[in-house]
Amino acid sequence: MLTSFRSGLSVLSLVCLSAIAPALFAPRVDAQDPPAETFQPGPWQPEAIRFNPQKPVQLTILNKTGSPLRYERSGDLTEPRQLAAGGTGGLSEVDGPTYVFIYPESGNLALDFAIGGTDLDNKITVTVTPAKDSSDGQNTVNLHQTGAVYIY
Repeated sequence: MLTSFRSGLSVLSLVCLSAIAPALFAPRVDAQDPPAETFQPGPWQPEAIRFNPQKPVQLTILNKTGSPLRYERSGDLTEPRQLAAGGTGGLSEVDGPTYVFIYPESGNLALDFAIGGTDLDNKITVTVTPAKDSSDGQNTVNLHQTGAVYIY
């Protein structure tokens, strides 16, 4: 009986070793990062600049379009502000999440926004230029509650 137990144990040992041996002696292969093919550009991607949503933001708008613009903040009950061609305007002490709408005073000019500024002092600059494609423009800056800046 002891002999059959030993032979059964030997067979079991061989089976286990044959199951794990390939893993023990296989050549080492380093993991490789596949190229990122999941990124899709679009308005759901935030701009690189961030701000502290716990502090007021100073928003500066630079009009580089050659045409007068208007801008206003969502929920602001005052008249839209005018921004002359080549002019600078903006909003100071902007609290919390908000939308800022920027649009041509008249006509059908598509706009393009470039966002700049510094993360440290909550100053954000929106440079407005004519869009290259008249069907592809923006008119909204979203100062999101997470501190991200989106443009639509």
